[in-house]
Amino acid sequence: MPGSVYLPPCLGQFDLYSLMVCGIILVMQKLTFAFIAVVLLIFVLTGLYIRSAEAEKKQLRSQIETQQISDLHQLPSEEESATRSAVPSKQLGAIEGSLSFPSSGIPDTMEVCAEHTKTLEITCTGEIQKSDDYTFGFGYQLELTPGSYLVYAQLPNDSYRAYYSDFVLCGLAASCPSHNPIMVTVEPNMTASGIDPQDWYDTNQ
Repeated sequence: MPGSVYLPPCLGQFDLYSLMVCGIILVMQKLTFAFIAVVLLIFVLTGLYIRSAEAEKKQLRSQIETQQISDLHQLPSEEESATRSAVPSKQLGAIEGSLSFPSSGIPDTMEVCAEHTKTLEITCTGEIQKSDDYTFGFGYQLELTPGSYLVYAQLPNDSYRAYYSDFVLCGLAASCPSHNPIMVTVEPNMTASGIDPQDWYDTNQ
């Protein structure tokens, strides 16, 4: 009929009570649909989260296994470990001797150095020992790797080197003809004594 309004079947009656009941039913239906939609959405999101977590777990497990394999490859074999254990650490030797200086007393800044004859590596000590065991009451001790060395004393900012030389073994006398440095051999676990770098009189330096 023209001008009529469509009403749901539950609204066949126009009394207030019927309208209220029908409205409540419609609202509950809409809420039910909304609830179902929310539940489905939660279910889908939960599934996606679980899949993502499982993927991350697998990736992490794979990384851990890869790292463990890499660490195992880096570990030395039993043969390598035995070889390393069989190689002893390089043992040191030492030299010691008495000090002198052509004036009263020994300068506190004096150093004793040993120059390796092959590598030319220089090892020095500025620690002066005081003992009656040394010729003039002063001496030094110096640890070195095994090898051959030229030993000398020197002062800071001074290029002169007072070697342990033929002149020292000759007695530091003016009549001694040679100032050639003496090569000192250092052996492991041995101390070479009497290595006195006292040749302060070589005018050719």
